[in-house]
Amino acid sequence: SYRNNNVKDIKNLKFIYGTKDKLARFNPENEIHANFDDQDFEIMDDTGHFPYFERPKELSSILEKFIIGNYEK
Repeated sequence: SYRNNNVKDIKNLKFIYGTKDKLARFNPENEIHANFDDQDFEIMDDTGHFPYFERPKELSSILEKFIIGNYEK
């Protein structure tokens, strides 16, 4: 589809999923995931839809590594 053809051109993107998220579940068979590498995904254990409330330190660490890693490129 048009939308998915453009997705592959997006750079500096990180998908963050929680294992207990009932609204946005990680599905490796989703066609959008075919356009990205494993390193573009982060799965947070024992976390639902609101990682910034449930595990703020872990989320901050993930975001910090992502931002710094992309800044240094």
